[in-house]
Amino acid sequence: MFDVAVIGNEAAAQVFVNAPEPIAVGNIVGKGSGFLKWLLLLLILIVIFWILRLLLKRKTL
Repeated sequence: MFDVAVIGNEAAAQVFVNAPEPIAVGNIVGKGSGFLKWLLLLLILIVIFWILRLLLKRKTL
């Protein structure tokens, strides 16, 4: 379950050895195609570009 490196005292390792098993373990069910992640990245880049364009336009006026 755990790898414990103990220098000098084994009492610290016994904490993990005597620990109860977890009640539930979570698993990732599905990762999907990643389309939403790329769409969100594209949206963020568009917003950054739009903000930069507004700032540069404001300086030239």
